[in-house]
Amino acid sequence: MELTRLEVLQKRADLAAKKGRKFDARAEMHLPDLDGAEYLLEAMFALGPTRSTGMSEAPTGFAEIEAFAAVSGRVDEAWEKEALHAMCVAYVDARSTGDHPLAREPVDVVADEHVCARS
Repeated sequence: MELTRLEVLQKRADLAAKKGRKFDARAEMHLPDLDGAEYLLEAMFALGPTRSTGMSEAPTGFAEIEAFAAVSGRVDEAWEKEALHAMCVAYVDARSTGDHPLAREPVDVVADEHVCARS
């Protein structure tokens, strides 16, 4: 039986902990460093990246983002709101990929893109 990417990462983290080493899952998954923009990720999950459309889910729209910004004060600049919307769209796209049984995990797709960008 083949392990999922998450199971492999968990085993590596457990092994590192047993050896007293630090395990950096972000580096293992080839995730980008957010360089101080972690607050946008926190804002996305506080806002909720999706909205129900009755039969499915859609990315959170600009109207909801604008209202969230006004009430929470977490995002002020237009570029932050645009980035937040783009993050919500990417979140929904990655989630909907999971509906397809032969789809690759989003982590693997990101890792491949990361490797190709370096070449």
